[in-house]
Amino acid sequence: KIPRESIIKCFGCGESVIQDKLQALYPLPKGIELSFQASMSEVWVKLLTLNDDRHSLVTIKNTIEKKLKGYIFSRDQRGVIEHVADFCEKNKVTLGIAESCTGGLISKMITDLKGASNYFNGSIVAYSNDMKRKLLGVSESVLSQHGAVSSYCAEAMAEGVRKKTGSDIGLSVTGIAGPDGGTKEKPVGLVFIGYACEAFTSVIKLDLKGSREQIQVRASYHAVLCLLQKGKKWGA
Repeated sequence: KIPRESIIKCFGCGESVIQDKLQALYPLPKGIELSFQASMSEVWVKLLTLNDDRHSLVTIKNTIEKKLKGYIFSRDQRGVIEHVADFCEKNKVTLGIAESCTGGLISKMITDLKGASNYFNGSIVAYSNDMKRKLLGVSESVLSQHGAVSSYCAEAMAEGVRKKTGSDIGLSVTGIAGPDGGTKEKPVGLVFIGYACEAFTSVIKLDLKGSREQIQVRASYHAVLCLLQKGKKWGA
């Protein structure tokens, strides 16, 4: 018999947290196996059946999806960037990105996938305050009163890159990746992600852990998932 495998891809909590949430599933029915795989900032939950007990498989899968609601971004083999591409192309929307602490990593993630020119207009890596002013139109008052790492700056960056690139959606990231630069008020790992479209502008705040590279990667993944979540909820 050919084993049947179902993959549920999650983001936003670690493998150990997911395992704890699914403890109630054990012991599993005979012939059904559950495994976990951490990939970058994603956790894949793999459900494998070695028999024809489809009822048990569907029941367990439905339970997993209920317990992990809010963390699931994919139920197939596609990665998060492929979902972004699919979302943009299906909705015929274009994207512009403003990056600070991620240094162009989000743009690379997107352009690593062929066909990105169909929806990705371009990006601006504005690392210094001066570049945030000149290239993205962030006001001096925002930078002096709230700082570059703030919800106000993320909002202005998202709106600025949307206008500058002529895109339907503007996405921005600003934060402190470390290992230095943090303060008590604004510690290392503090990140703001801005999302701007014609209808509204929204900002989310993150407190990320890890090395400089890990914070940059996690911030990038959070940003593209924010794009999917905001876009699907409100309509590009």
